[in-house]
This record gives sequence, structure tokens and C-alpha cells, in this order.
Amino acid sequence: MALENELLVSSAAVFLTSSFWKGLHQRAAFPSQPALNPFVQNVRELLHETTRVSRKLQARLAVGSSEPHRGSSPLQPLNVKQLRQKKGIAERLAPVSVVPLRTLNVHLSQSLKCQLPGRKPAVKARISTSRKSHFHFMAQFSALPIAPIALLLFGLVGILLLTIPSQDVQDAPGFMYGIVLDAGSSHTSLYIYKWPADKQNGTGVVSQHSECSVEGGGISSYAGQVGAAGRSLRACLNRAVEEIPKEKHPNTPVYLGATAGMRLLKMSSPQQSDQVLADVGSEIQSFPFSFRGAVILSGQEEGAYGWVTVNYLLGNFIKYGFVGRWFSSGRATVGALDFGGASTQITFVTQQKVEDEENRKELRLYGHDYSLYTHSFLCYGQDQLLKKLLAQIVKSQGYAPEVNHPCYPANLTRTLKMEDIFDSPCTVHYKPNTYNPQRSLTLRGGGHYENCLGNVSELFSYDGCPFSRCSFDKVFQPKVTGDFMAFSAFYFIHSSLQKVTGVKVSTPLQLEDATKTVCSMNYSQMMSVADKPDRLKDYCASSVFIKALLLRGYGFDDASFPGISFQNTAGDTSVGWALGYMLMLSNLLPAESAGVRKSLTVGAWGMLLFLFIVLLIICVFLLLRARSKKKKGGNENAI
Repeated sequence: MALENELLVSSAAVFLTSSFWKGLHQRAAFPSQPALNPFVQNVRELLHETTRVSRKLQARLAVGSSEPHRGSSPLQPLNVKQLRQKKGIAERLAPVSVVPLRTLNVHLSQSLKCQLPGRKPAVKARISTSRKSHFHFMAQFSALPIAPIALLLFGLVGILLLTIPSQDVQDAPGFMYGIVLDAGSSHTSLYIYKWPADKQNGTGVVSQHSECSVEGGGISSYAGQVGAAGRSLRACLNRAVEEIPKEKHPNTPVYLGATAGMRLLKMSSPQQSDQVLADVGSEIQSFPFSFRGAVILSGQEEGAYGWVTVNYLLGNFIKYGFVGRWFSSGRATVGALDFGGASTQITFVTQQKVEDEENRKELRLYGHDYSLYTHSFLCYGQDQLLKKLLAQIVKSQGYAPEVNHPCYPANLTRTLKMEDIFDSPCTVHYKPNTYNPQRSLTLRGGGHYENCLGNVSELFSYDGCPFSRCSFDKVFQPKVTGDFMAFSAFYFIHSSLQKVTGVKVSTPLQLEDATKTVCSMNYSQMMSVADKPDRLKDYCASSVFIKALLLRGYGFDDASFPGISFQNTAGDTSVGWALGYMLMLSNLLPAESAGVRKSLTVGAWGMLLFLFIVLLIICVFLLLRARSKKKKGGNENAI
């Protein structure tokens, strides 16, 4: 009988550990809790061990059942009615026990209900009274219905697993990827962005994954060269294929946005502009991504997307809290100042009425609406301003073959052709009625600040404003308010100006002093401190540009100028319109729902763990008691 009891206890242990192991997988979220992994391993080992012991006992029972029981009379056979009554117990244990149903049914019935015929084994009279009491207690304890108690405990565990409080936990949603090609006037950059597949408040939380700078000039420089613009993108697109997971390729959108360089090309040659866009589109479609189009952004779009980038990187829309959730930061937004190669943009939130509807832009991000003032000045980017300045100086000196350039450093001489000056739509109204594009011009540096400032001022018109207030060229602009971030060429000019002159530029007066200093330096002096020799000739002119543009053009003064932060990156992300473009376009991408599973709360898990330990101790106790009874029974028979 002891062997049958051992089998029952072993089966109970198998049921207990297997039930707990099943509940562990269905209800608890242990992969995210590395500290509990050793415990999970212990439960797995316990299940294997109890299964092994149960199978061993089963083998012993199968062998022993064919032999007569030693020290007792043969067991009385059970009738059909008794077997049917006990079958329910065996069937409830069978699904979780390693013992076959038929074997367990017969032997369990024998161990619990079979009556031994004849007399009880004789016990010698010399056994003490206390020992007799002990045997009497053990006999009573052994007579307890072990199977019902075990089933009751097992049922309790099952009920707890089904009814214990739980909470919904989202599985990690993974990432979605997107590619933006910033096709500027002077160069093209490819940006790879990624964001969680379950978007926050309807807008993807986008971060920059990597950046690739395309070799060569902007795509507009390939006008008239069929296929060349597309081929220039190939190296960076191949890099994107390697960096983005292969399974994400089909669902990775690719957008190409062209800015002022292509806007100028479309003005001068719409057919060539369309051909360039077709070439880059055809090249992108040959890669395993989802091409969403190549477009020319308007100046207002470029300015607005740059503003989105600035405020996203500064955390002015949302931020990640210590509780593990994104929430609105409640911060004031910051204006954006972009100085590109062919255009410049100013964008900021204003409470004043925007009198020109073309300068108003409505955006919705992270569940909030923003009303912006934004304007883009085409032909006022750094490269085009330098061409306009040169055309203005050449025109003012009668298109002479030798020209004095007051913004070039002293001792600098340069030769170029007329077409290098007048080949742009931005300089067309400076062009002489008749001229030879191949005619050469000799430029000599003058290094004169006042003359340089006078020529630069001629490029801006401050008269004839049709609104209550204008910046320049009859463009409405409300008064600037709040802080601003100045990036692109603003950052590079400001950084070079401070490095070359050694003057910190944070006020209008400091900007003027530094500009005067750099304009008075000759070429040799600049070479000794400059880090970009190819731009040395333009240091004076570029410094005068940002002085005229920021102070007189946009209206920054002693109070507002210190609120401008000049920077080109924030963390590992480049500042520009591309990130803002991806943020806005992610509103158009479908948001994936993260999978939901059940997870035990900490308190509930602790209670279940305690109960499991208690039940495990009870099972071990019953097993030890059964073995002790078998051993003592053998000793009594020997006596």
C-alpha cells in the first residue's frame, strides 16, 4: 500500500508543478524580469524530477502487482460497481499524471478501498504504551482520505490561476522605418528614421537612425544629364538596404523632398525639372522599399517642417516621463531660422493676426493644433546671395573686365566667367542686355566693411510695405517673439565668425564688432585661423548677410537677439526640415496595435508564490511520511 501512496503523492507533485508551469507561461510576464529567471528554471527542473520519480514508481508498481503481497493476505478483488465509483478520481488525475488511466484506476482503488481479510499482524507485548499510542496516531493519520485532500489543493491552485487579479501589458511593438531624401540646392542627404509601431497620440515618435551624405552636388545640378541624378543616390540607398532589417523593407516608405534648388530649376526649365524628378524616382523604385513620391516642397512647407524638427528635438511637444509614458511637456515652442543655399526661412508661433494668408500654416502634432507664421525668401540663401552680391557689384562698376570686390579679403585675386554669375534665375535682372557668357572677369579683394555693407543693403528692399508691418521685399511679418534656433548656414557662419575673430557673438553689438573684424582681415590672416579655406573669401560677405538679415530684415534687437541659439545638431540628430517632414508624414502611416497579454501584479504574484511553497512542503511531508510508514511496517513484521 505504501508504494501506491508514493505513486499518488508523486502524481500530485507532477500535477502541482505542471499546473504552476502552465500558469507561469499563460499569466506571468517573466521575460521582462530577469531576476526571476533562476526561479523559473528551478520550477522546470522540479517538474522534470517529479515526472521521473512518478515513472519510476509506476514501473515498480507494475512489476509488484503481479506478485503476492508480502506479510499479508491477498487483496480482495473489486467488483464492477466499486471500480466505477473510483474511476472518477482516477480520470481527474489522469490528464496530468504520467500513470496510465487503467493502471492508476485499479491500483488507486486497491490502495484506498480494498479490505485485508483475516487478522491483523501480531505485535509483541513488550511494546511500550507510548509507542502503542504513536502507532495508533499514525494509523489514524494514514487513514485520512489523501486523494480528496490532494484534489482539493489542486483545485484551489487552479481557481487562483483563473481568478487572481491581473493587468494588461503590451508586448514590445517593434519599430517602423522611414527614409527621407533631403534634395537641397547644393547637396543631397539621406536620413533613415525609425519610430515605435504603436504611435503616441496619432503621431509616430520618430528618431534618427543614421545619415548618409550623397556625393556630388544637388540633384538640380544634373539638369540635362539623363539618369545622372538617380545614379548619384545609389550608394546611399544601398547603405539603407543594409541598415534596415530585411523584413521591414517592403513597409519602409521613401520620400524625396526637393527644396529651393529645384524650385529655381522649375522656374527656369520646367521640362528639365520634371526629368530630374523622374530620374530619381525611377532609381528609388529599383530598391525594395515603398516609394511614396519625389516632390518639390514649397518654401512655406520647408519652413514649417524645420520648425517641427526644432521643437521636437527640444522636447517641446512631448517628453518621456519617469513613469514610462510619453506626455505633453507644456513648454513654449521655439521659432526656427533656416539659412540654406538658395533660400532662407523664418517660422514661429504668434498670437498676432497673420495679415497675409500665404504666410499662415496650420499643423497638428501629438493631439495639439499649432498656428504658425512662416515665410521663405527664395534667392536669399547663402549661395544665391553671394551670386546676387557679385552681380550687383559687377553691374555697379559697369561690367568692367576688372572689378573691385569690397567684401573679398585684401590681397585676394580671383578670375571667373560671366556665366558663373548670371546663370541663375536669382541674378537675371542684373544681367546686361547683351553679354558673352564665356567672357572672363578678374575680381580683386578690397576688405572694406562699409562698402561691403552698402552693397549688401542694396539686395534688400525695405520700402512700399502694403501691410501694417513688413520684414523686407514687401513681405508681412509680425514682431518676433520668444526664443529661436538658427541652423544650417546660420550656424556655420556664426561658428566661423567666432573662431576667426575670437569674439563671442551673442548680442547685436558683438555681431557688428566681429563682422568689422573679419572684413578687415587679409587673406593670409584668415588662412592662419580658418578651418574651411574654400569659404575664406566669403567670410566677410556672409557675416554681413546674417547681420542685415537678422537685425534689419527680421527685426531682432538687443532684447530678442540673445534668445537665438545657433546650432546644427541636437544629440545625434541633424537639425533641418527632414525630421519634421517624417514626423508629419507618419500621421499618414497606419499605426500597428501592440499584442496584449495577461500579467500578474506584484502582490498577487507574491501570494501565489507563497501558496505554491506551502503546498510543495505539504507534498514533501506526505512523501516522507509514506516512506517512514513503509519502513516501520517492515520492522514490525520482522518483530
